[in-house]
Amino acid sequence: MGILQKLVDRRHAPRGPSHRPGHGHGHGPAQGHSHGHGHAHGHGHGAGAHGGEGGAFHDPAAYERMTRVLFLGRRDRVYAHLAALTGLTPGQQALDVGCGSGALTRALAQLAGPGGSVTGVDPGAEMIAWCREQPAAPGAAPIRYAAGPAQALELPDASVDVVASALVIHHIEAAQRPAAVAEMARVVRPGGRVLLVDIDPPRSRVGKKLLGVLMGPQLARHDPQELTDLLVGAGLVVQERGRRGLLGYARALRPSHTEPRAGASRR
Repeated sequence: MGILQKLVDRRHAPRGPSHRPGHGHGHGPAQGHSHGHGHAHGHGHGAGAHGGEGGAFHDPAAYERMTRVLFLGRRDRVYAHLAALTGLTPGQQALDVGCGSGALTRALAQLAGPGGSVTGVDPGAEMIAWCREQPAAPGAAPIRYAAGPAQALELPDASVDVVASALVIHHIEAAQRPAAVAEMARVVRPGGRVLLVDIDPPRSRVGKKLLGVLMGPQLARHDPQELTDLLVGAGLVVQERGRRGLLGYARALRPSHTEPRAGASRR
């Protein structure tokens, strides 16, 4: 765990039971609501909160502050750029997997406009509650928030035009990551797009060390190639890979003539 995570955890100790599968961390039926958002993860998409890969954040406001520091005050601008990479257009439907406190969800809602819709899903009950309290942005699509893990999305097959997931994959237990991306492939429509974004560590030894000190050694060792491998493994066609600052991304298309790979649940 890095310095930033320790500072948040020290000031904001967990409230209530630990977020673990089967222990009330939002794995029940989807609970709808509209509006709001920010992006920071109470994710517990695996064996424990954050899938055992990083610290669990139980205070959305504290995580908001931490991510703004991490992005040097440019977080909202960065997430607006990431949302644009999805190719989402007005009137379409989007899903943000691991929405956290909601920055990416809000950015997607701005693109979808009042004729579209956006769903934010996160297993962290505190994050979902916080998102639901945020005011709607003028001219943005209505946002519905649902509690649940990435590996079991409570959405019908082929029901959204775009799926986006940022700073989530490294929080999911490694063995569960293919199932999570298979779920994203299942819910996106043929011709729709899936965007995965995660930490792309600096190339230099000094940069890696600094990232490890701030955010923890797991992130300093994260391999961005994994995003591409997961998308291909889910039967998607990778269209673009890139990097923006500390973030690496891979965008893929669900071909109109194929079905998601076996292993994705059917609803």
